Amino acid sequence: MVVVVASLHGAPGASTLACALAGRVAADGRQTLLVEADPDGGVLAARLGLKLQPSLTDLAGAARGGI
Repeated sequence: MVVVVASLHGAPGASTLACALAGRVAADGRQTLLVEADPDGGVLAARLGLKLQPSLTDLAGAARGGI
């Protein structure tokens, strides 16, 4: 199952909704993967205390260069 939460312009609550949906699916015993593909950097890494590098831009550049 793939669920996409998107907005056109900085919608308040989009990241919170995505986290809640992923948490609910995980609570049912299914594996989940939450990807925040915000070109402005997003908020989940900071909210969860994760490193901000590598970013999607870094990964895309590495893929173009042949990882």
